[in-house]
Amino acid sequence: MPNTALGIFNKQHLEGQGLALDDELAKVNKEIYERNVELAIKNRTLQLIRQMYEIMNSTYDAEETARKLIATIVSELKLPKGYIILVDKKNNLIRFVSEFPAPAAGDEIFAIEDGKLIISLSESDNFCVEAILQNRRRMTNSLYDLFVPMLSEIRAANYQKKLGVETSIIYPLAFSSEVFGVMVLALDKHLGFLSSAEKDALKEITNVVAVAIERAQIYSDLQSANIRLEALDQLKDEFISIASHELRTPMTAIKSYVWMVLNRHADTLTPKTHEYLDRVYKSTERLINLVNEMLNVSRIESGRVMLKPAEFDLVELAQDIKREVQAKLVEKNQTLTVENTQPKIPVYADREKVQQVFENLVGNSIKYSPVDGRISIEMTIEKSMAKATVADNGKGISPEDMPKLFKKFSRLESSMAALPEGGTGLGLYISRQFVELSGGKIWAESELGQVTRFIFTLPLYQSLEAKAV
Repeated sequence: MPNTALGIFNKQHLEGQGLALDDELAKVNKEIYERNVELAIKNRTLQLIRQMYEIMNSTYDAEETARKLIATIVSELKLPKGYIILVDKKNNLIRFVSEFPAPAAGDEIFAIEDGKLIISLSESDNFCVEAILQNRRRMTNSLYDLFVPMLSEIRAANYQKKLGVETSIIYPLAFSSEVFGVMVLALDKHLGFLSSAEKDALKEITNVVAVAIERAQIYSDLQSANIRLEALDQLKDEFISIASHELRTPMTAIKSYVWMVLNRHADTLTPKTHEYLDRVYKSTERLINLVNEMLNVSRIESGRVMLKPAEFDLVELAQDIKREVQAKLVEKNQTLTVENTQPKIPVYADREKVQQVFENLVGNSIKYSPVDGRISIEMTIEKSMAKATVADNGKGISPEDMPKLFKKFSRLESSMAALPEGGTGLGLYISRQFVELSGGKIWAESELGQVTRFIFTLPLYQSLEAKAV
């Protein structure tokens, strides 16, 4: 009897263990299945996001980006419907810019073409408006909540039944905490049937949509701004060109008449009058130089610079420059030497433009070199190019200022003490343009407290002849 009872007990015990193992195995299998489903959702989401990034990198219009994104999302996730709605701040409304799939025949009232379906931001009963104003996700079981007051409840309900939509989720699209629209995803099941992995996937997809549309909008805004800036720049160039021409004629006349008084009637002038007229002459000369520089910049940037290349001797031009600036050198007791390795260095360029380059470089050396300063022009031939170097023993240029050289309106205040005779900051910019248009290069070598060298190259006349042969 005890043995029989013990035998029954053992049998029940074994059967209980078997049931427990079955439950544990079922639990493990369920966990494995859920993990596999979650992994499949993540892989599918990654593939979708990859496609979205391809759209982002190939489309630069906000509405076109929205159309492509919603079509891709709805197709890949096999949803009944999807919309992207953007805010129109200027008109205080929201605009349905894209939907997918396109409406069937007879449903044209839902057709979204060129953002024709619009709703005022003052319609607080509309769930899309509410999601935008409150920057929070909304859900609804009725499409009517998306289209109020544009559609009646009956018509919205009929359309929802036709689509097979159970729930619509409205996701705010925001960038830097500013909501600029919403994405609506219509589901054929209730939100409660979505797994946590699916909910996370939809949230991640929404973030990518927001970034893509905002990026496209920024690009579009930049394009529009660039077009406006180009138009304004053209107007500015035209104004500078006209104003400079109108200024140059009277300024040249003033300079000529003052020169005549100073040089032909000097004996009739008092010392004070002579001093005043001399100041007028120099100021007029600076104004004419400014006008000429502005005209040069206008011609350069509009592509109207006309070069007249011809053979000329660079050494001879350097000697001419030395004679031209002799009076300024005497004023500061400075010396200018011209050194050349060849008695003649023939180049092929526009002589007038190269003369302006020399005048700018030598003029800067005179301006920024001390009294008793030493300036030199050295010329040589290197690799079928003529090389000219203008050097001085001025204050030098700091490493911070070096990148500013040859840029428009650049002033090197940290390297050079303020001088009574200012400059426009255009001379080096114009010089670079003229040298490069002539087929050469220009650069600078300097340190604070050291010798400053401005170097430029020009094509030799012989090398061009050799090419022609």
